[in-house]
Amino acid sequence: VTLHESSTVAYAVKIMGEYLIGGIPIVEGEHRLKGILTNRDLRFQKEMHLPVSDVMTKTNLITAPQGTNLLQAEEILQNHKIELDWATASESGGDHFEVEHSNDGQNWTVFGKVETVGNSVTMQQYSFVDDAPYSGVTYYRLVQVDRDGSATFSTTVTIHIGEAVTAAIRVYPNPAASYLVIEGATKAVAIFNTAGQRLLVRTVPDRELKTTVDLSALASGVYIVKAGAQSLVFYKQ
Repeated sequence: VTLHESSTVAYAVKIMGEYLIGGIPIVEGEHRLKGILTNRDLRFQKEMHLPVSDVMTKTNLITAPQGTNLLQAEEILQNHKIELDWATASESGGDHFEVEHSNDGQNWTVFGKVETVGNSVTMQQYSFVDDAPYSGVTYYRLVQVDRDGSATFSTTVTIHIGEAVTAAIRVYPNPAASYLVIEGATKAVAIFNTAGQRLLVRTVPDRELKTTVDLSALASGVYIVKAGAQSLVFYKQ
């Protein structure tokens, strides 16, 4: 999926929602790359009529030649950046997020800070880039810090770099209403809230290509589905 640089921000948001993607390459003419538009670029953007060329990331773009395989793509990621994206269903009294990473899941280092909207009754999207992920396995978590100094820790997300990985899982619909379909999971899937509490677990039968999880017991909000070492964020309406 690509967009021409003259496309509007409103149209880009529509396409990203339809395809459930967090970024789109922006091109001109005969598909010459001009930039990339991600959730980070759109986080506080309110002028939906602007062309994407006005808000996209234009510099320090990392590209790969046609025919690049998964292992080669992982090497490119290892040598450059990983973008972390998350969302909140609503906010009250928030001040900022601290972004932490670890190479063992025990000893954590704060390497980023993202200001929050503070007070909101609608979903807000955030992102941050790790310019120097660890080789092999990198663990990530968020610390949501409120204005009164209280802090809430997210569940841990694991990224594998520089080694073979299993096929990526896919979840839909997102946002979800009464159910969520997970494709590509094996053994078991679990649903966590943003505080890291495990709320639901479902065993995946052998040779089942996709599994459905009943969400009727969950309140509206942002949740994380985990299958093995993979994690994805979804929104429950």
